[in-house]
Order: sequence, then C-alpha cells, then structure tokens
Amino acid sequence: MTRTRLISFTGVMIIASVVFAVSQGSDNRNALLSQLRSNNWQERAAAAEKLIVDRDALRSDQVKIALIDLLERENQVIESTLRESNGQEGVSVKYGEGFSEYYSALLGAVDQVADSSDKRTLDGLTRSAYNPDSQFALKLASYGSAVVPTLLELANSDVGPRRASAVALLSQILKRDKMRTDHMSTDIYQQVKGVLVRGLGDDDVGVRIQAARGLGEVGDKDAIPLLERLAQNDPASAPAAERGKKKFPVRDEAFKALSAIKANDANR
Repeated sequence: MTRTRLISFTGVMIIASVVFAVSQGSDNRNALLSQLRSNNWQERAAAAEKLIVDRDALRSDQVKIALIDLLERENQVIESTLRESNGQEGVSVKYGEGFSEYYSALLGAVDQVADSSDKRTLDGLTRSAYNPDSQFALKLASYGSAVVPTLLELANSDVGPRRASAVALLSQILKRDKMRTDHMSTDIYQQVKGVLVRGLGDDDVGVRIQAARGLGEVGDKDAIPLLERLAQNDPASAPAAERGKKKFPVRDEAFKALSAIKANDANR
C-alpha cells in the first residue's frame, strides 16, 4: 500500500471511529433519558446521576427539559409522601436517605442550568423541597414577584410543611422588598402580607412559627395584637430539657417577633 493510500485509509478509519463514538454516545444518552421515566426511583436516580456529571449532556436542551420533567415528578412524590403521613414523614423515611441525596443533586443540577426567565422552570424550582434558611431559598426569594403566584398557591396547600415553606419564602420576599427601589405592587404586597397574618392561625405548628418569624423580620406593627395573643395562648408544646417542664415553640417565636418589631420601631 502506498503512503498516500495509507494516509487516506487511516483518515477514513478515524472518521468512522468518531462517527461510531458519537452514535454510541447518542444511543447511550437516549437510553438514560428513557430511564428517567422509570417507575423505580432508584433507576431514575442512576440515570440522572450519569447525565448530571456529563457536561456535554447538561448543555443539551433535550436533557435540560428531561431534568425539569424529572424534578416536577419528584416534587409530586415528595408532596404525596407528606400528604399520606399528614406531614409527619418525609421521603427519607419512606425511601431512605438515598432518595434525599439524589433529589438534592437533581435540584442542584436544574438550578445550575435553569433559565430564570422560563416560567415553567422557575415554577418547578419554587415547588421543590428545600430548607427555608438555605442559599437556594435566598436565591428563590431574589426573584421576587416572579415566584409569588406559585408561593401563594402553595400557601393554600393541604400539606402543612408545604404551607410552612411557602410562608417562610414569602417572608423573605417581603423583607427584601423593603430594601428594593422597585417595590412589588400594593396588591401583591397585601396578598403576601395576608398569607403571613393568616398563617398565625394555621393548624400546623410549623406554619405558625414561620408566620410569626416572618412578621417579626418584616417589622409589621399591625400584627402586634395578633402576636401578643399568640405569645400568650398558643397551645403547641413539647417536653423541655428540664424534667417536668414544657417549652412552647410558637409562643417563643411570637415573643421574638414582638421584640424585633418594637426594636425596629424604636430605631426609626
């Protein structure tokens, strides 16, 4: 074989190898995308893990959409699990810590590739499960009015922990709004404030705690009579460290809120 023919043959083989590798990669990605729709969460998690670590995959619109679909599905799994247990047990109890770790990685990946101008993506992120004190929650709060409609809906959920998370985030949004120059409309402000005020009378202890904390952080003097009543009469209690004693978490939070409001008013 002449040198020219050898070079030509080698080039053809390289091109063929590249085409085959691309084809194999595409087939593998399609298989993983299909696996994301499995009824077994562990299979979904295994596929998601492989896609999340693939930077090329995360740049694909097809993969981004599939991960958002998956986040919406897992959000529903979390909500239904809470509903079944009346808010007492989360997915880590039902499915184990592995599910929580998988969900956290999925949420982080979607947040990483999310387009904050896309309504559906922002809605999926807002409906996700997160710690109200986390950096992720603060980032959501920074979107302001864009996430308020979803949060107002969640604040009326039949699942207590979902209402509590919504109230906590709405509180952060009100707090941030005070420091902005482009304030939310009066109508939206009143709706959000109304959720916090109603939260003081919620059946769920977590919601009452978040509502009291939020009103304290916002410095709402109008809420003082309601907070005073809560600080004196809220029935929620738990055993204290000292034997035979009880602690009243909602009352304590109401007292803190009252102190914060009065201190804020004094500093004006």
